[in-house]
Amino acid sequence: MMECTNLKLKLGHRFMLQIDFLRVKNKSITHLAGNNGSGKSSLLKTMLDLYPRQNGIIRIEGKDVSKDESWKHFTGVYLGSSYLPGFLSAIEYFDLMAKIRKISFVSPENYLNQYFSDLCTPEMLNNKTYIRDLSSGNQVRVGIIAAMMGSPTLLVLDEPFAYLDQSAQVSLKQHLKSHFEKGTTILITCHDPLLLDGLITDTILLENGIMIN
Repeated sequence: MMECTNLKLKLGHRFMLQIDFLRVKNKSITHLAGNNGSGKSSLLKTMLDLYPRQNGIIRIEGKDVSKDESWKHFTGVYLGSSYLPGFLSAIEYFDLMAKIRKISFVSPENYLNQYFSDLCTPEMLNNKTYIRDLSSGNQVRVGIIAAMMGSPTLLVLDEPFAYLDQSAQVSLKQHLKSHFEKGTTILITCHDPLLLDGLITDTILLENGIMIN
């Protein structure tokens, strides 16, 4: 599903990533693990062609991400609340994502109640509240719901359990399990491996930007 070959990423005066070969298996839930500063977030952003790399090829479904954009149509991404459009309300953002992914519904509220009622809160459904004014937990909910809309075949999630209360963590885990059972490939980081207990099929361990396993 995803591959990196001879990857080198340099930010500032030092290399952040040096990876000879990395593969995320198709229809897997792969935990990208490592200590803080090990390069996990940088790797995710590089694999999504957000960081200009000094060397290497990244492929999704066999196609170079820098030359072919077809992967964007089937990939759901959450990289943290800083990547959300804070000037929109959650409802406006979901409506925008539905148009991008060609999802038909009567209203965003009906769609959310049908598929994500366990992750929605009244604050999120208030169309007068901008995403930037939501609590940290609700911003995460908005981001992960948007990533999962339309049943993408690839999910890339950076710390999606952060700031969620226990009930939301349980709900997210059920959603991830459901996506996996439908054939979705999931690449995820999580500071607490216990939250992924029973989900993970593969683990990639990073240390100082180098893949250990």
